[in-house]
Parts: sequence; structure tokens; C-alpha cells
Amino acid sequence: MKKIEHVAIMGAGAMGLGIAMVFLEHPEYQVTLYNRTLSNLEAAPDKIRAIAQSVNSTRCDLSRLKLAITVKDAVSDADFILESISEKLELKQQMFAEAEKYAPAGCIFASNTSVKPITSIAEKLADKSRMIGTHWWNPPYLIPLIEVVQT
Repeated sequence: MKKIEHVAIMGAGAMGLGIAMVFLEHPEYQVTLYNRTLSNLEAAPDKIRAIAQSVNSTRCDLSRLKLAITVKDAVSDADFILESISEKLELKQQMFAEAEKYAPAGCIFASNTSVKPITSIAEKLADKSRMIGTHWWNPPYLIPLIEVVQT
């Protein structure tokens, strides 16, 4: 199994930002944050910095954060894609179908959903075996608990 070094976080909402901060606390990860709304994406580094400061984290290294406005830019060199977008099945399916076009063959796909069946999210993928669910508790930087669900 390939070592995970590059993580793409899809979605710069509260959960996506918190999850990005968790990965940025670990020097072995490069993190790319994707959001389709440019203003949310541009605000992300300051919001992550504020989260880190609120919990007195000195390990969160924003120099390893890259921002991406397209799915292709976000996932083209990812080892692990973690989706944390709106809880709309069609949006999740579309995002993963697009990611599958550009992500490397060994890349793992994960959804942070707590309500949508992982098999339904993976429905439009050619290779459904790469899809898992990783339900992070909220806030992810305070509650180190992740439920993992297989397809």
C-alpha cells in the first residue's frame, strides 16, 4: 500500500477547515483545500489559523497548504481525497465522478457524510472499491474520533 502524503480536502466549510487543520498538524502531509467558491477558499488560511490559535496549536503549518478552485488541481497528485461538501447526494456523486477523472489510480476516496450511504455516493464511480466513509466528529480538531465505513 502506498504511503499517504498528499491529502485533498474537498470543501472549505466548518468541517473541511477543521479536518484540514488536523492534517496540517502532521508534517508528513501536504494538504490541498478545494472549494468552488473563491471567496471561501481565499478566507480559508485565516480561518484555519484562527482555529489553530483557539486551541493553542503550535503544530499547524500553513506553509503545507495549497488552495485549489478546480477539482482537477485539487486531486491530480492526491493519495487521499476527503470530501466534506454539502449533504446533497448529487453534488457528492458529481464531485467524486469528476475527481476520478483526474486522481491517480491508487488514490483513496473518502466522504465525511454522516447521513448518506457510502454506496450511494460511490454509485457513479467506475471503481467503487476506492470509496470509503470517514465520518469525523465535530469539531475534528477537538474530538479525535473517526467512524470508517467500507463500500
